Amino acid sequence: MLLVGAYHVRGRVPQRLLGALPPVLVVPEDQDCAALRDYLDAQLDAGRPGRPWTLASLAAQAEVSRSTLAKRFTALVGEPPLTYLTDWRMTLAADMLAESTATVAAVARHLGYADAFGFSAAFKRVHGMSPSGHRRLTRVDAPAA
Repeated sequence: MLLVGAYHVRGRVPQRLLGALPPVLVVPEDQDCAALRDYLDAQLDAGRPGRPWTLASLAAQAEVSRSTLAKRFTALVGEPPLTYLTDWRMTLAADMLAESTATVAAVARHLGYADAFGFSAAFKRVHGMSPSGHRRLTRVDAPAA
């Protein structure tokens, strides 16, 4: 059976996850199609982007040396591990700001930043605007009751 579909998603996290998928995905007949969703959900939970990661702690988690992690990760992903981590945190932050009422400081703490000032500077560097500005432009209103 061949199933073709298109997804229109809101938010940067789903776009980034869809972008990581191969152009063609084969699900064996004996596997539940929900396996992909379960896998991606587990990856999000296991990643803990708010943890105070360093190259050394990432390498220890992967059970390789720092230089091996940096070389292999950059070759595979196209950017160094800590650059990827910052981009992932900022992707999560963009969606959190658009979809929740959490304060900028709460979002910063959730994503591993010690203070809102450092988080805001990183967010502006990545997204070209302040977290508050992003929230104003992208706010997802709650559905009417």
